[in-house]
Amino acid sequence: MHKIQRFNYKQYEIWRSHQCVEYKASLKIMEERVQKIRLGYVKPTIWLLEHPDTYTAGALTQKSDYPESLSQMVIPIDRGGKLTYHGPGQLVVYVMIPLTERHKDVRKFIESLESYTIEILRAHNIRNAFASREKVGIWINSKESPNKQAKIAAIGIKIRQWITSHGLAININPDLAKFDPIIPCGLPNAKTTSIQTINPQIKKEEVIETAHALAHSFLSQYL
Repeated sequence: MHKIQRFNYKQYEIWRSHQCVEYKASLKIMEERVQKIRLGYVKPTIWLLEHPDTYTAGALTQKSDYPESLSQMVIPIDRGGKLTYHGPGQLVVYVMIPLTERHKDVRKFIESLESYTIEILRAHNIRNAFASREKVGIWINSKESPNKQAKIAAIGIKIRQWITSHGLAININPDLAKFDPIIPCGLPNAKTTSIQTINPQIKKEEVIETAHALAHSFLSQYL
């Protein structure tokens, strides 16, 4: 059984996994947790983790989006978005919380995830990160990219009976070549980047600590 470090606070829990968690195993844990949150048995939860090399296809993925080389490797899932890559060096943040009556606004929830992600990046001196309605996810200005922008974080969520799941993924120091077979956000000229590409001095554990620390203010909006 995979070991999860659980930080139990008054109104919620924050989980941290210090080893990569197989994607299908994490999906099962997340789905079970969401069901218990729905029934009122457990507290809302944020889970910080990494996955081994995995490609997933969200609900908007078309057959034409599947590269031949990956056709047998992609895991179809029911979050929003299209094809994405998860792997070592990418911080995944699963957000499992109930949206109460005054928070039943999907767009505002996505905007709060975007703000949370941008705050994590700003804490590490990446100050030109921005959200894009058209492209989805978090981007930075980049001279190396054909369209002068590069994606540094992805957002893909599921909301069922007003309980959220899935969340966001921030590229800290993944193997960026693993993104090459896919088209981020369905945009052919889109490029990906990472925190350590911008600043090699930033350590992965520092970013994870920041994500944990800022999760408190993110959660306080909803609980």
